[in-house]
Amino acid sequence: MRSLVNNIINGYKTERDNSIIQIRSIASELGTVKYDSAANDSVAGSLNRLKIQSILNRYKGLKQKYMTQTQVQRSNSKQVDMYLVEIYKKYSIPFACVVFVLIGAPLGMITRKGGFGVAAGMSLGFFLLYWACLIGGEKLADRELLSPFLSMWVANIILGIAGIYLVFRDSLNIRRLFRSKRAINKEV
Repeated sequence: MRSLVNNIINGYKTERDNSIIQIRSIASELGTVKYDSAANDSVAGSLNRLKIQSILNRYKGLKQKYMTQTQVQRSNSKQVDMYLVEIYKKYSIPFACVVFVLIGAPLGMITRKGGFGVAAGMSLGFFLLYWACLIGGEKLADRELLSPFLSMWVANIILGIAGIYLVFRDSLNIRRLFRSKRAINKEV
């Protein structure tokens, strides 16, 4: 997929560069035309006017071609970004299982005493946060405000950091618990 995208981009760059080179050559050709206002009515003046008109027409044609190429490139770039969003989404959603395990295990230990309602509410809250980040990221990538990779992985990054924090926090609590049990066992 990347090679196809790179081939499309490189093709447009070479076409754009060729158009720019042709426009510059036309501009330099226009600079070589000698226009004499005194000879305006003569045959040489008529030929100069025709030559200038021909050069200007070629310039307008190349300018229109360049503008069309730019519009096509923008359209294709947007379409490529949409496809990349879908590709990254296909990888980020399965990885969310790992992220939800990182969040779910510590939250299960924390909300054990709170009952089913607290656990269901917290899990629903994390799911809604993930879903909002995923949908919002997709919209930002479609508008080309955020890269497709970052837009699809930002939810996993945010919740993954929160999950790692919760795991380390609970692991410290478990170590304290085991230290206090050892102290009680030594006293007995």
